[in-house]
Amino acid sequence: DLGYWDATKYRLTANLNYWEDYVRIEGLQWRTASGVIALQGNDTGTTTADIRIYNCIFDACAGSAGNGYVVRQDHRKTVIYNCVWNACGGGALAGVYCIRTNNSSGGTYLYNCTFRGSASNFDTAIGADTGNWRVRNVAALNTDSVVFIAGGTITADYNASDDAGGDDLGGSHNKISQSFTSTFVNAGSGDLHLQSGDTVLKGAGQDLSSDPDSYGASLGTALSSDIDGTARSAPWSIGADEVAAVAGRLPVSLFIRQAVHRAAVI
Repeated sequence: DLGYWDATKYRLTANLNYWEDYVRIEGLQWRTASGVIALQGNDTGTTTADIRIYNCIFDACAGSAGNGYVVRQDHRKTVIYNCVWNACGGGALAGVYCIRTNNSSGGTYLYNCTFRGSASNFDTAIGADTGNWRVRNVAALNTDSVVFIAGGTITADYNASDDAGGDDLGGSHNKISQSFTSTFVNAGSGDLHLQSGDTVLKGAGQDLSSDPDSYGASLGTALSSDIDGTARSAPWSIGADEVAAVAGRLPVSLFIRQAVHRAAVI
């Protein structure tokens, strides 16, 4: 709920698979050992399945075949937003790896995510065999090689990287070869919130409230808050966090979510 890894809170260390349509996975955090894929979606055969993965954290994941999240699908629509991959490596091929997302009605939409690799072989932020990709407002740093590797049809813009790979998918508003030294509150401890004085990601993104890739299903409204539940405001920031939080305070929306959760478990 705080938007960064917290070992004192509920967390997953095992693989989670799903085969259903219209799945929503929100607010979970993973830390998996080598050889364990954190989250994996499998083919449901429904072209408009509307799978959503959001406000999740993948910390120090080191799966042997891809990683933080693998989408194995032929025809589904999957949107991933406001998620963080931190200190992933040790054999992980990609934070998000998609296989066979090749139906014109399906594809993968990756919005406002932050990827921070470790020094041990976090090769790419995104990998794909085939498929339709929409990649916007994504930040990637400390990757071992190319930031973005993808096959199929790609629509991408407003991405940022610390090497020259951030514009490999096209787009005219990307920020490449950036220094992230003063960008995050404490990247070493897994806190990838933006510092108030950041000049790399803050205000450098695209406003996605109009649903520029025509995903539908009121996605624009869902995208209008960040991983903390803070409302995004123009100009949007790149990555999972929108603005630096005021010390000692949490967004009202987060308090509401916590209150609802507590009421539900009484």
